[in-house]
Amino acid sequence: MKVRFLQTFFTFALILAVSMAYAQPANDDCGGAIAVELGADEASCVKVDGNTTGGTGSLNPLSVCSNSWFGDDVWFTLEAPATFEQEIITVKTEFGGQGGDVLAVGMAIYPSCNPDERPIACFSSNDPEQNELLVYTRNMTPGATHYIRVWSGGSPTDDSGSFRICAYYEQGQIDNIFWEETFDGGLGEWTSVSLNGTPDTAAWVHTIDPSRGAFGNYTITSPTSRNGAALYDADWFVSGGDDTAPIAGPPYPNWEAELISPIIDCTDSPPLSLKFWQTYRALNGQTFFQWSIDGGMTWSDRIEINADVEANDQTPVPSIRRYFLPDLQDQDSVRIKFVFDADFYAWFVDDVRLIETERNNLRVQNNWYAIPPNVQTPARMVEPFRFMADIYNAGSATQTGVNLNVTITEASGTVAPFSTDLAYGAITADSLAENQLFELTYTPQQDLITDYTVTYTLSSDSTDFDPVDNSISYTFSATNDVFAKETGATRNLRPADGLWADNAPHSWSIGNYYYVPTATASNGEPIVARNAIFGITNPQDHGGKDLIIWLYKWTDVNGDEIAQRGVADGELETIGFNTYTITGSEAAPFLLNIPLLDFNDPDPEPGPAPLEGGNAYLLVMQYTTPDDDDNLLVEASEAHNYSATVFASQQTDTGSGLMADPRYSHVLGIGSEEYYRLVPSADIAETNFGHDIVPQAHLIISPGSEPVNTTELSPENITNIFPVPSNNVLNVDIELVNPSDKLSLKVFDMSGRIVDYREMSNVQQDRVIFDVNNYGVGTYLLQIITDEGARTRKFIVQR
Repeated sequence: MKVRFLQTFFTFALILAVSMAYAQPANDDCGGAIAVELGADEASCVKVDGNTTGGTGSLNPLSVCSNSWFGDDVWFTLEAPATFEQEIITVKTEFGGQGGDVLAVGMAIYPSCNPDERPIACFSSNDPEQNELLVYTRNMTPGATHYIRVWSGGSPTDDSGSFRICAYYEQGQIDNIFWEETFDGGLGEWTSVSLNGTPDTAAWVHTIDPSRGAFGNYTITSPTSRNGAALYDADWFVSGGDDTAPIAGPPYPNWEAELISPIIDCTDSPPLSLKFWQTYRALNGQTFFQWSIDGGMTWSDRIEINADVEANDQTPVPSIRRYFLPDLQDQDSVRIKFVFDADFYAWFVDDVRLIETERNNLRVQNNWYAIPPNVQTPARMVEPFRFMADIYNAGSATQTGVNLNVTITEASGTVAPFSTDLAYGAITADSLAENQLFELTYTPQQDLITDYTVTYTLSSDSTDFDPVDNSISYTFSATNDVFAKETGATRNLRPADGLWADNAPHSWSIGNYYYVPTATASNGEPIVARNAIFGITNPQDHGGKDLIIWLYKWTDVNGDEIAQRGVADGELETIGFNTYTITGSEAAPFLLNIPLLDFNDPDPEPGPAPLEGGNAYLLVMQYTTPDDDDNLLVEASEAHNYSATVFASQQTDTGSGLMADPRYSHVLGIGSEEYYRLVPSADIAETNFGHDIVPQAHLIISPGSEPVNTTELSPENITNIFPVPSNNVLNVDIELVNPSDKLSLKVFDMSGRIVDYREMSNVQQDRVIFDVNNYGVGTYLLQIITDEGARTRKFIVQR
């Protein structure tokens, strides 16, 4: 079994300092809150301007959200109607689209300004597309004033700014509830049963408070969270809330306990589905539910609930699960149970419902539909891509005449809309129609720089109960010169601790896969890889550490979906390179924009790296460190899931000549491994991140617009190296336009190891001589760093 390792999450300090450079907003405190009106729907949402600049952290109410900064909060009021028309109210903050906007936002809503008041709901995000706080109206007081707290999500002096806020009813379907448990004030007749050596004291409990463990405090967002929920707090059972207490492992102590419902009489019921709200954070283990129709004498097989939650991750807010259970209809002795079988961390369950299963309820699965291999592709390098989406029949009746349509529109109107259909025929109740490829493909118009919108639309012979989930749309772009898998970071990443051996240095290589279908360029110029862009989250913690950028041409000779790095394997050919040393003073997060130099150019000052049509390329950033607790983070995105795209490309008939090679998302190398991983695998020695997350790693080609060069020493500064190849010595002549107070030279071998280093002061013109007699035969990189920039050169040592 894959062993996941415990992570400590630190709570941000509560900062109450006042920034004296700005006036305090009028709504800085709860008592000065500005009114926000409740709209009937999103279209009637009236936006109110807000600004956290100059805001101070409010003392009342003191409680906010776990792990959230509120040093510059401002306040708004929302008057609840006497009667609620919908189950959910959405509070939306628009940010990130105007100059001076906040970079991230946090929100909490309260029933009063009392010092000890707890929030009804909390939310935070740095993604302008994910900007909604969902408030269940059953947690609100009809006719009462409620208070909305908004803060910047970062430093009150650096990240404060403007936003727009509004509130409206969320128009959704209302459950036809046959039976419900809200855990109002306690567990009621539900019972906790410990299994497999778990002590009876480690039981499911009722709580209205966050979990109490040392490694994170979590709450649940549910329709009746204000009256409490059921909680299994494994973290608390191990740590007692003390993050300094020694914890043996891994493996860590395992906990297994059931939460069993009382008998539920489902006589004369319609077809039923189980629906419940949860919050779950995972480490090693699983969560399940089971059902019984004979009062608990026998039980169904365990149904796993949170298989999609990775180690140290948490379910979204809110997290709702629903399962069609036709066996329960007309049974008088039904029982439900939830099973926690894991080591860490916590699991909340609330508002457990048996609801009527609608007869006609199809949906396009939002976790499995094919998109193009890149979200941005240079317009002269577009290629055909395929369509595929899974369809789930969540209804109680077989659906006939099921059809999935794909329509593509182009923003400029130059290209006529494209449309194709895939007929599924009949799909039985509670079944998933999966992995069916469309016959037709789509190729964007070459050389047209524009945006495209793709829409999957589902239909059938019946009127669907919830048409909102019958379509999915996404966009992609044909660009001037950019290959990219995302359009901006939504999170960061690094390899999990378990991918390294114990005490091994946390060195890694992370990058993206790009396919170049053609080498034709405008004006007859060749296509070259001019620049690479990588997002780095925490450069301030890694000053002096080195990065090497590699561009490889890859041929999967043995078809194992692993890029072998050994020369004898013949799979990887080094095409481009450069180096960068982190200063520690870069603004975080930092976009490293660095030229790619031709690795095979014998000239000491090589040009850009050439690209050849019909080839796959791996753009990789290599980080080498001697420490096992040194964790550089890479900017990444979960906005585009390439899982179905990769799968669809793997199914393509290579005999057709279409996409003869599979398309992948990203690559990962651990330490000094002699290969790069491209796909997830059950073998931990070869696995990768899932295709639902990609690092921020862009490839810039030329001809095209010249990218901004953020790192290189300007051309008028002369750096010559000779002789090349070298035998006994390597001479480095330096002639700078301006003197450099500090100048350093580093020599790297091809594994990223520093084999030689020089540091000099007050240099403008000099010759530096390296004795290479002790170097092994092979290729080396020389990095020259001055006050005004850096330059990297390649040289060869031969005997």
